[in-house]
Amino acid sequence: AETLKGFSFPAWSGLIGPAHMAPETVAKLNAALNTVLNNKEIVKKLADGAMSPWVTSSDAFDKYIDSEVTRWTQLARSAGIQPE
Repeated sequence: AETLKGFSFPAWSGLIGPAHMAPETVAKLNAALNTVLNNKEIVKKLADGAMSPWVTSSDAFDKYIDSEVTRWTQLARSAGIQPE
């Protein structure tokens, strides 16, 4: 956004498991990850690397991934970029 007004290109990473993972397993992993991401020492280490944790639900993360796929697919198509 500093270079191109209105443009946002955040880098992110996340924990993704295999398709059709048991909901109980997803919930357990999500709770454990969120516990870690709420740890003050971890938050500081991430901040030292210019990162910030996003403590969220698996449903919200799914929606975010879907929105990013839609966003970048539309951008690639509008720019005439073809997969190779």
